[in-house]
Amino acid sequence: MIARTKPLKYRRKPRLGDDGKYLDWVRSLPCLGCFASWYRELLSDWLRLCDGLPVGELRFSVADRLTFPPRQWSSAAHIGFSTSQRGLAQKYPDREAGPLCEEKHHSRHSKISIHTLGAERFFDGLALDRDQTLRMLAANYEEIHGEPAVRTAN
Repeated sequence: MIARTKPLKYRRKPRLGDDGKYLDWVRSLPCLGCFASWYRELLSDWLRLCDGLPVGELRFSVADRLTFPPRQWSSAAHIGFSTSQRGLAQKYPDREAGPLCEEKHHSRHSKISIHTLGAERFFDGLALDRDQTLRMLAANYEEIHGEPAVRTAN
């Protein structure tokens, strides 16, 4: 009789752009959709700081500029920059993720979700610049954790 063995579990190979720590940090932030006005104010302050200071003097973090709104569970949605390209059935890199709540803004069943409206209409409705918001999140992560905001191939 042939002995049965356990089936092998499929392990996806790590890819360039995988960053679990960044996704954990994004999940700790409030939802972009529910707190859009808070993010608009934060983004406005961040852009003013970027324009007025040399890069070496830029000191900005989400927690330092404004107090956090009440805690809400968010998921790390792979939103992607508007110029990012990907193939069918492929997600954007982890560093292009933003926080969205599961109930309204990341659910496939909600009429106001990013999946239903599409990324452009979703961010137009929030009056948020998708690319600048993702850059701000990455810059904050880099400052807080001391890790580069964008990974490149060697």
